[in-house]
Amino acid sequence: MRVLVTGGSGFLGQHIVRRLARDHEVFTAQRHFVSTSIQGTHDLELDLAELTPETLGRLTGGRLDVVVHLAARLDNPFGVDHTLSELASSNVVATLRLLEASAVLGIRRFVH
Repeated sequence: MRVLVTGGSGFLGQHIVRRLARDHEVFTAQRHFVSTSIQGTHDLELDLAELTPETLGRLTGGRLDVVVHLAARLDNPFGVDHTLSELASSNVVATLRLLEASAVLGIRRFVH
């Protein structure tokens, strides 16, 4: 299977990516490029808030089976400088864009 893991460099994401990379082709996506340093993964720099189906398809070769969505904006500078509503909106918009791109690309499994 070909799996996209958003937030793959986070605490939970790293564990999930390591396990998936044993048996599957794994793509990790971060807003700011951070390598997972896990052999067998493809690290992508991807701003989920600006994601389009075309961008996701181009970056992953257009063939994904599963999306595991763990990414969220929780960083202190953003969280401190913005209201709770803005923080939630940022995360919701990113999730909706990823859901839309998944639907357009025919990805039938989405884990959130």
